[in-house]
Formats: sequence, C-alpha cells, structure tokens
Amino acid sequence: MPAIDPVWLRRAVADSMRSVRPEWRRPKRRWLTLMPEMILWYSTAGTAVLSGAAADSMLERVSSGVPLPPLRQVIWTQARRLSRRICTVHRTNPVDWLTGGCGDIETAWKTLDDIPGIGAKIASFIMREFSFLRDYSFGVGGPATSWRRMRDRRWFDALAHETQSLFVPVDNNVFAGARRYRVSPLFSRYDVRDIYASADLHRDAAMAITIWSRRRDFDPRDVDVYWYRYERGFIEMDGRPVSG
Repeated sequence: MPAIDPVWLRRAVADSMRSVRPEWRRPKRRWLTLMPEMILWYSTAGTAVLSGAAADSMLERVSSGVPLPPLRQVIWTQARRLSRRICTVHRTNPVDWLTGGCGDIETAWKTLDDIPGIGAKIASFIMREFSFLRDYSFGVGGPATSWRRMRDRRWFDALAHETQSLFVPVDNNVFAGARRYRVSPLFSRYDVRDIYASADLHRDAAMAITIWSRRRDFDPRDVDVYWYRYERGFIEMDGRPVSG
C-alpha cells in the first residue's frame, strides 16, 4: 500500500465536515435541543445495518411527533437527560464537556457507552464528531460556544494516547483500512464482529490505530475518517471526493 500523505487526510476530513448537517457545524447556542438530535442521529447512522437516511428519518419523526422505535426512543430519552445535565446543571456546552470539561474524558466516553443502543463504537463516533467541533472552539466553557476560524488541535495532541483512542471509532471500513496497512496483528487475529462484540477489543483496536498514527505524526481521528470514507467509496485514495 502507498504511504498515506498528510494532504490526503486533510482532504478526507474536509470532505467529512462538508457532509455534516449545516445546523451542526458551528452552532453557538441551542445545545439543549441540538445535542439530543446529534446523539440520536449518530447512534442511528453508526449502526451496522442502518444509514444516514435512516438517521434523518429518526429526526423527522421527532420533529413531527411520530413515535420512535423502542430502542431509538430510549436513546432519545437518555440523550435529552444528558443534554439537560450538561447544559442546565453544569451550565456548559457538550463540545467542551465531552472533550474534557467534565473533568475526565473517560467519564464522558463511559457516559455515552452506557446508554442502551450506543456501545463502544458509537460512543467513540459521537466523541470524534464533537472533538472535531472542539478543534474550532476556544474551549472556554459556558452555555454558548465561541468559534475560531482555523483548526487548532493542540488540546487533542496534549492528551495521552489512551485518551486519544476514545475518539477513534472502529467499524468494518476502518477495520479494513487498518488490516490493509498492517497496523497491528490484532486486525488479522480477530474479525470485525469480534471488535463489535467487545468494548475491550474495540478499545485495543482504537489504541493500535492511535499508536500507528502518532508514530507517523498523524492525528488518529483523521486516519479514522480517511479509512472510513475511502472504504465507503466517498473519496479517492488521494482524499479527493469521488466524482459523479
């Protein structure tokens, strides 16, 4: 396999950011409403059998008052409770809370992981997406989020590798990329279904990707996005969007 070029990663992340719903890109307020919507959407889109279209339909049901399927209703209820806890009790915003404002990022990840229907992979998926927002946030806390123009990931670079790995979801696409690049014997020893079935194995896989990425001076979140979007056919190997 050709060595990954940092330019490819930047293109892949930029392509991923363009796919985010416009109202979620850099909101200043309304987190009490937006956070549950984001958790519901990501928890639906991140499953092995559903998709972004299915996730969109869940939000349409919420907005029109149509009952959600039982598991999605549980996630929605728990997400609203967590949002109230962050925004009303702690008087901060989820971008800062999930990326360290809670005092312990492990606690933030575990809080998501404990929601029925979330699990390790989707918890890391949600954490990754909020962490990309944190890259553009000043990280000062408070109910409103203030944004910077350029990406600044020094807060993330300062984290221990074990903590960084909490922001690395491993699905079948990322697993395929890690196996192709021979990140670790773990990706040959296990099947992706084993990773899905075990939170500990998921964390081991995410840690292996983090260490591999950092040895090459890459942000593991960027590598994660690159492999996901390339394997899904959204981008070419050089990170450019697939035309047509």
